[in-house]
Amino acid sequence: MQLRILHSQVEKLELKKLGQGTKKGKELKSFDLGFDVQIDPEDNSNFRIIFEIKVQHLNELKLNCIYSVWFEASEPLNAEEHAPMLNINAPAIAFPFLRSLISTVTLNSGFNPAILPSVNFLQEKN
Repeated sequence: MQLRILHSQVEKLELKKLGQGTKKGKELKSFDLGFDVQIDPEDNSNFRIIFEIKVQHLNELKLNCIYSVWFEASEPLNAEEHAPMLNINAPAIAFPFLRSLISTVTLNSGFNPAILPSVNFLQEKN
């Protein structure tokens, strides 16, 4: 089965300055990531991954974001039969776009860029 990203969108983005931001570095104080998969009930070859992420970077900022990525599969999907593709492969394909968004938004907002760690979705689901 093949996957193709159709569209991605920020559903919610909250960015809050915490302090003076004088500390330099790339250290994340906290990083919490969750996601959900929703198969389109009208076209079961389409689905979306909805990421919810909370980040505290240095003592500088807090960021909360909900980010959706829509996919098209080359064949109809069954949630049980295609669980590894829906819960491991698709999030692994989409997550680099979220990482890029977070680092770009924080940098362009005048903060030290928050560079998120890589995530092993295979390990996260086991």
